[in-house]
Amino acid sequence: MSIFLVKIQVRGQKNVFQDTKNWLYTFLVICQCVSPIRVKNRDRFQQLLKEKGIDTIIHYPIPVHLQESYRECRDQSSYLPITEKLAEEIVSLPLYPELTEPEIDYIIKTVTEIY
Repeated sequence: MSIFLVKIQVRGQKNVFQDTKNWLYTFLVICQCVSPIRVKNRDRFQQLLKEKGIDTIIHYPIPVHLQESYRECRDQSSYLPITEKLAEEIVSLPLYPELTEPEIDYIIKTVTEIY
């Protein structure tokens, strides 16, 4: 919560609570939330966004049960087909408190056009 209060003071122009989008984005970042979406052709989707100046990341490119540190769980693979499919399709969009409303609108517009 103290990070959130500092962010309100740093912004200075107005109270973050007055701007719903900024408040929501700030809250999500503080909660360490991500903004994943599911797309069919992730590599192509990421490339198109990059061409438009929008960076994306993949938080879990390898499902947890297939990561080296969880090798004892690999035999569970047949029980987790949805997890494995989602690991191939999930991509996270930019999410941080400094995003301006025009940037948010640009991301939304661009994703809508591409997808």
